[in-house]
Amino acid sequence: MEYFDFVQRVARSTGLDFDSAEGVAVATLRTLADRLSPQEARQLLAQLPGELRGSVPVTRGVNPLDPQAFVCQVAETEHADRETAREHVQAVFTVVRETVSESEMAEVFEALGQEWTDLLGWRAKPRLG
Repeated sequence: MEYFDFVQRVARSTGLDFDSAEGVAVATLRTLADRLSPQEARQLLAQLPGELRGSVPVTRGVNPLDPQAFVCQVAETEHADRETAREHVQAVFTVVRETVSESEMAEVFEALGQEWTDLLGWRAKPRLG
């Protein structure tokens, strides 16, 4: 998926303008990259549009955020309330799922854990394939 399409899908899902949707996508992906191991973050980012990869640094350590803390961190970054941030995070995760391979999303899910099911938008644990 191209960068413009990625951000436009986030914008349509959230009702935000392009620039705001871009900010939400970057905030969510930066927070996610901090939550994953550097290797897993690089694997995920490799399947996303180049402009996003360039906006998301990969850190050396894993920031062990639970889903609620993750949403709070994104809310703080985007200066939004938690419910709005949760909706934005879910919109970004939906577009990420549409962009990357199923096996990569399954690996991300494995890295995050079962408690992330609702935030990631899965009803059941995906299978590694």
